[in-house]
Amino acid sequence: MQPKEPELRLIKPDDIPAVVRLMEKIGWNHPVEQTKQYIGWGGSGSFCLAFADEIVATAIALKYNQRLAWVGLVISDPDYQRRGFARRLMNHVMSYLEGVESVMLDASVAGFPIYDKMGFQSLYKINAYCGTPQVYELPSSVRAMTEADIEAVVSMDCKTHGIARPHIIRWLFETGKSYVTTENGLITGYAFTKRFGDTLRAIAWNANSRNAADHILRACSTEAAQGNFHLRINVPEPNIIASDLAEAHQLTIERYVTRMVYGQPPPGKMGEQYGIITFMTG
Repeated sequence: MQPKEPELRLIKPDDIPAVVRLMEKIGWNHPVEQTKQYIGWGGSGSFCLAFADEIVATAIALKYNQRLAWVGLVISDPDYQRRGFARRLMNHVMSYLEGVESVMLDASVAGFPIYDKMGFQSLYKINAYCGTPQVYELPSSVRAMTEADIEAVVSMDCKTHGIARPHIIRWLFETGKSYVTTENGLITGYAFTKRFGDTLRAIAWNANSRNAADHILRACSTEAAQGNFHLRINVPEPNIIASDLAEAHQLTIERYVTRMVYGQPPPGKMGEQYGIITFMTG
């Protein structure tokens, strides 16, 4: 006989296939290896509600440091709606993150009311641009990222995100393709790409100028077109240049999430990012 209430516990390595199935149930397409990485980054902040091996809700708190933490993969099984599972997990997550100055997340339309009632403040929208890519002739300033570029890329990411994330940047470099554009030997822009089903996502898109940003986007678009993928980028609404470039590439907004913060205003200049990494990491 199933217990009346699920157990709140840490997500175990053996739970990963069940977590992937739960995501598929709500239409999320995250590969097993990427899900495993998210849970690993969360570590002791990767929580679930479960009836034995049946995962019915998840929430992962990625604690970068005492200045900033990110909450993601907040999922509740559609078969167990209106039982307060997401709220129960979020209360636990916030207790776990007590003392962190800024707790952030990217809220779906469905999840927004929960976070709003908990005291999270809305910052701006993240618009998911999607569409059919094109093949471009790329300028000589654009090339594949190399190991020697990582330090400069981490530094640029730190300026926008407010903290250094070398472990995440390195993981992106090692598990997908990546591009940089340079001027006088210095990196002026970069992006990584990851494949999700029939879609290529351009992520961690960052640049010092419109031209650099456009050249990087053209590289991502060319990769997507040559692989017969759709192209997707999650763009912070305050970055008008990024939105203009996405629309110039004939990408349209498919959906949006709301970036929210609990506590102090966020560090860095996150609204100046051209394309975020994921809703799990910011």
